Amino acid sequence: MKLSDLTCCQEHTLPRLHSMYRIQRTRRNASTVVIGAVRLPPTGGQNNRFDLPTIPVGYFAEEPETAAYEGLARREAQALSIADLRTRSLLWVQLTESVTHHLLRDVARGAQMEFVP
Repeated sequence: MKLSDLTCCQEHTLPRLHSMYRIQRTRRNASTVVIGAVRLPPTGGQNNRFDLPTIPVGYFAEEPETAAYEGLARREAQALSIADLRTRSLLWVQLTESVTHHLLRDVARGAQMEFVP
């Protein structure tokens, strides 16, 4: 799905101290983008839904279960190996300030996605 396919763009504010979760690789490699405790894939890959060519993109969820689903099982995975799970960690962060972002919805498909510009 492309951002241009979405039919609604609604502003939403997450309050200060709001918890967010992310599944990420435990170890970094030479091309990993590191911002504090957050490890992001290298820019320019264009492998995921919202990847941008020159800006690092990180996916965060409001529940740890959602982070696990989005980070590990979303691509129609039928099985996950224990070895793959051992290479990942759950990151928990709290917002130090409120954050306004855009809640994007594809009304035709009923899917909901979040994008932070």
